[in-house]
Amino acid sequence: MAPRDAEELELMLQLAIDQTTTPVTIRYPKATVPEFPSIIRQELRLGKAERMVEGEGVVLFAYGSMVENAWNALSELSKNGINATLVNARFAKPLDVEMLKSLAKDHHTLVTLEEHTLMGGFGSAVAEAVADANLGFSKVLRFGIPDEFITFGPRAKLLEDCGLDPSSIARRIVDECA
Repeated sequence: MAPRDAEELELMLQLAIDQTTTPVTIRYPKATVPEFPSIIRQELRLGKAERMVEGEGVVLFAYGSMVENAWNALSELSKNGINATLVNARFAKPLDVEMLKSLAKDHHTLVTLEEHTLMGGFGSAVAEAVADANLGFSKVLRFGIPDEFITFGPRAKLLEDCGLDPSSIARRIVDECA
């Protein structure tokens, strides 16, 4: 699990305590905790994602700390005529395949966002689930850390270098969907 904010971290800790049938891991960054506008938070259930913003065509399927950057990219995307859906994936395992099936019905592009290595990471697992379920996305774009050495530095600069800041996210999506 990876929470989008402090409130969700508390909910995930409680879910972990209550979980008796499987091990649980919670991944969270050392970064500051984001605050989201007052939106209806959907119940936290094992393996279930949360639709935060309803859009069309393009869906941002963000994991953990990348929910904030995806959220911040929405306005730039909107300025470019892309009114994307935003989903807080919450879980890398188990993935919410039912949510992916639902999204595939009315979205042509699936964008995964993670603050992990792309190779073998969250986006890879989502791409495998999409392929295994034969879902009809015309494009799957994966945003994450490239499979190379990343030097030390301020988190914001490293995210920008990897194309994971809101502006880079929006720019790449606009370029790929044009």
